[in-house]
Amino acid sequence: TRLVSDWSSDVCSSDLMVDIYDPIEGINRQVYAFNYEFDRLVFLPVVNAYKFVLPQVLRDRVNDFLGNFDDVVTAANLLLQARPGRAAQTLFRVGVNLGLGFFGTVDIASAVGMVRYSEDFGQTLGYWGTTDGPYLVLPLLGPSNARDASGIVVDSFAIDPLGVLSNLKSDIAPYAYARTGVNAVDTRANTPFRYHETGSPFEYDYVRLLYTRKRELDIIR
Repeated sequence: TRLVSDWSSDVCSSDLMVDIYDPIEGINRQVYAFNYEFDRLVFLPVVNAYKFVLPQVLRDRVNDFLGNFDDVVTAANLLLQARPGRAAQTLFRVGVNLGLGFFGTVDIASAVGMVRYSEDFGQTLGYWGTTDGPYLVLPLLGPSNARDASGIVVDSFAIDPLGVLSNLKSDIAPYAYARTGVNAVDTRANTPFRYHETGSPFEYDYVRLLYTRKRELDIIR
């Protein structure tokens, strides 16, 4: 999950009363508690080992390389949103990074000021008017909703290049799994959010509110 760690002190009680559809809140809170324990006992130790083994400069290269896959997914979703101009810009980014950035391990495109868009299939559905549906907390993945959860499936198996290839050729699957694992560790290493840092009894409510508002802003262009 990509949420900021520093909670705003002026989030008032009325904000917490915003009507966010959460019909299985009891189950969601249990999954939230599971995610906390997994993060504490497994994920963060792996992330700390990753940071210990690889210096920042190499972690940046991993992050830049993985970003090319995200850009391809973004380009496909921009096409699905009928935004060919932005899709072409995004594919050009990938070409620049692969051609001039040591096979995508250096984000040359960002260094020279090329705009980077970030789109997923959940945003594509929202762009065409699909409502977010019930709020969900996904095991390991964190806050989501019905629309975005279905978007993750589509992006992973029908849009992501390695996901598509692994469906067509089984010998590609190990590479897809390895990329998924490294991507998860890289994402967590670059996400400042830590469970229960505030000590607030309303943390679940804050995360639910922030995620919902962030996704609303992601879709408004």
